[in-house]
Amino acid sequence: MFSFMNFISEKLSCRTLVILLVFTGVVSFMGLGCDKQNNSQPAQTRGETVIQVNDVKITLSEFNQLLKFEVYVDPEMDLTEDSRQAFIDYLVQKELMIQEAIRMELDRTDEFTQAIERHWESTLIRNLVRYKSEALKKKVVVTQDEIREYYGKNKDQWQLPLEEVKEDIHKIIESGKLEAQVNQWTQALRAKADIKIDTQKIRKG
Repeated sequence: MFSFMNFISEKLSCRTLVILLVFTGVVSFMGLGCDKQNNSQPAQTRGETVIQVNDVKITLSEFNQLLKFEVYVDPEMDLTEDSRQAFIDYLVQKELMIQEAIRMELDRTDEFTQAIERHWESTLIRNLVRYKSEALKKKVVVTQDEIREYYGKNKDQWQLPLEEVKEDIHKIIESGKLEAQVNQWTQALRAKADIKIDTQKIRKG
């Protein structure tokens, strides 16, 4: 049986796998158009090496993308000369650690491959569920009658006038409906899939 993770563990280096991990986390961010600013720079400048650690080079374009992602995941980060230098030091130290791990062949261990696989799978599933939930949420409708009915059944829980808790009740009902929609979707996936499970062999171990 073909395994994507076995394939990349055999074909890709530790550094490439790390980049793959970063990519799975930033793919949606990259879609926000972060390249537009970089494209305003001359192509020759964007391709110039600005950091080199042994044989590994980071171009200006790559550095800018990494820095923008760092700001994206840490909105409180202020871009100052000190913070930029600290980020450069971090990139250099990280690359040194990766190169040392490769030298020790830690990127060839089963533990490393399994960790990459778990992260890859969980990131992919999380992105899928988020995408599908956003699409399904647009179809969820909560009526005023449903809000009043929910409030009437749980009036003791709120101990506040309906108008003051209407938005909270709306979110609760919406969340419940969305969860039901997601469950129906996952059940539909399972229903149309070709799934075979040999429970006897599993029990025998």
